[in-house]
Parts: sequence; structure tokens; C-alpha cells
Amino acid sequence: DSIRDCELNGIRIQKDDFIGIFEKEIVVGTKDKFDALAKLVDKMIDEESAILTIFLGEDVKREAFVATKKAIEEKYPDLNIDIKDGKQNVYSFLISVE
Repeated sequence: DSIRDCELNGIRIQKDDFIGIFEKEIVVGTKDKFDALAKLVDKMIDEESAILTIFLGEDVKREAFVATKKAIEEKYPDLNIDIKDGKQNVYSFLISVE
């Protein structure tokens, strides 16, 4: 969560927004953590991507994640998606793309 309003790299981020970081830069800022995840995945996936691994943080229940997972699967049908219970306490999601 952002602790204050700001603008970074042309992205307007408001207090309590969830942010997405890719290659050490904030590339997403939004009020909903699942929306932030979907937008971050969009930024990370390219034509060479084959595997997407998402580690769910301790604040994310698998049941709440189902709709977002389905949307990602529909958008990227050729992508192998692996979901793990990472249980990390700081980040809602950690993402790896191969």
C-alpha cells in the first residue's frame, strides 16, 4: 500500500493504493490488489513468456483470487500458470515470469 499521494514515472498513486513494481520501477497503482496484479501481469508478459508463477501472500485467500486467475487464464491461454501459497507477510503477490 502507498502511504501517501504521489506521482512516479507518470503514474498517479493515491494513499492506500496497491502498487505493482517491475524491474525496480512502479508501473501500476490502483485501489484493488487484484486489479493491480492483473495490470502488473500485463506489463510483465511478452510473446516469449511461457510460465507465470504467482505466490499468494498471507493476506490473500485462494477463493478471492479465483476470478482474477480465471481472467488471466482467458487472456493468456498459452501461458502455464502456477499458483503457490507463498504466505509472505509484506506483499500480497510475488510474480515470476519465464
